[in-house]
Amino acid sequence: MSVELFAKDDAINLFKSQRILMFGDSNMRALYKDLIWLTRYGTLIPNEKLRAKNEDSFSGDKRLSEGVLTASRNYVEIREYKREFHLHYEFITRIYTKKFEDFIESLKVPPNFIIMNSCVWDLSRWGPNGIQDYKANVDKTLHLLRNKFPKTCIVFTTTLPISLKARGGFLTENVQFLNAVLPFSIVEANNYVAKCCRKYDIDLIDLHYYMQYQIDSLVMDGIHWDPAAIRFINNIIFTNLCQKVGKQLPNNIAIHRKCNTKENERKEIAKNEIKPKIEQNYYNRYDFTTCN
Repeated sequence: MSVELFAKDDAINLFKSQRILMFGDSNMRALYKDLIWLTRYGTLIPNEKLRAKNEDSFSGDKRLSEGVLTASRNYVEIREYKREFHLHYEFITRIYTKKFEDFIESLKVPPNFIIMNSCVWDLSRWGPNGIQDYKANVDKTLHLLRNKFPKTCIVFTTTLPISLKARGGFLTENVQFLNAVLPFSIVEANNYVAKCCRKYDIDLIDLHYYMQYQIDSLVMDGIHWDPAAIRFINNIIFTNLCQKVGKQLPNNIAIHRKCNTKENERKEIAKNEIKPKIEQNYYNRYDFTTCN
């Protein structure tokens, strides 16, 4: 199935009256903001709005955490948006913590959707055992979510590619040397996450696969993405969610035009070449073994 283009009303219809939880780093925050902007204004979010962080309010949402900006791994940013749907976002620097577990266990009403990713902070900011801890924490997190919310649509996204010359953000001066190996560590981490998602029957959206062909959409820091790329990523996620819950796709990119047979064939070939596909099975590129 091709990636669909979601307009304002399409996104609202998908999420209307739904409860959505989003957990992740600044790229997940960008997806959170873009979803709100799309359903409020129906346009591409301005770059300055996308890059801002920890503001008191963004397009009608509310920051629930204290407004303390820091580059430490203890950074907290919690946001909530209530309008056509209930959207909750939390910035996390580690995929599993006791605080995260307590929050999940405290929820009385199961969310309809959970969208989650965590990796680069886990691997770079939690000491020499970061990789082993990450593997254990992925397993604990997916086990917790699946057991707590057996009927919730849970989606884990693979970590987006970063530049070999990435700088800033989680890459403070003390860990700047990691930018030479982190892009490759991300690939291995995504591989492991895929195995665990299969183990717990949790959907995986391989954003790394799609965005490796869009590297020119990275901004100057080599970590974050421009507004058009963020909207593209959200369209990938929305298409997947529509398929998962059985909702009709918007079909906004269908073109109906009368032309001769050869012209039709040429256009069909060109369309298939430039439109990325969402695979039926996200796991078939990996050699799976038992998830430890």
